Amino acid sequence: ACSHAASMTNNLFHAQVIAQAYDEAHRPCDGLPVLKKTMGQEDVNNVSPIFSVGRLEVTCGDMENAETHLRAVVRLREEDLRSNGWEDKPPKADSKPDTYENMTKLNLSEARQNLSSLLTLRKRNAEALNLCRSALGADLKRCTCRFKLQDGVACDFSLIE
Repeated sequence: ACSHAASMTNNLFHAQVIAQAYDEAHRPCDGLPVLKKTMGQEDVNNVSPIFSVGRLEVTCGDMENAETHLRAVVRLREEDLRSNGWEDKPPKADSKPDTYENMTKLNLSEARQNLSSLLTLRKRNAEALNLCRSALGADLKRCTCRFKLQDGVACDFSLIE
């Protein structure tokens, strides 16, 4: 039923529901083509679908495409910050998304952490550490992994020099 519905949809919401159904059936990678088909253009108002595709690509082991999509998420978050004239600096540890500026900085920090996680998995530790620094400043112990990975691969992002 999922594959039949997937072939008929160009709607992002329906694609996300179908991808979730595949995930619940323990076949998340089968939902990836559906999400890719409905991902849309790379712009500031379309970050969520791009991230969903990138996250699922990591889960499915498609690291090269995942890196492309996660870099796009970081670039779009940076673009959003710059377009509002806000300073690009890590959010404070106790920052709350109580203003659009704080929410934007938190979203950018999370995007950088996600890309840093992927780069660590790809053994590009120097770039990962620099990204984590730009995401969190000196508080590197807060780097986290937001991916569910296959084949017993675990994320450990307590980057310490």
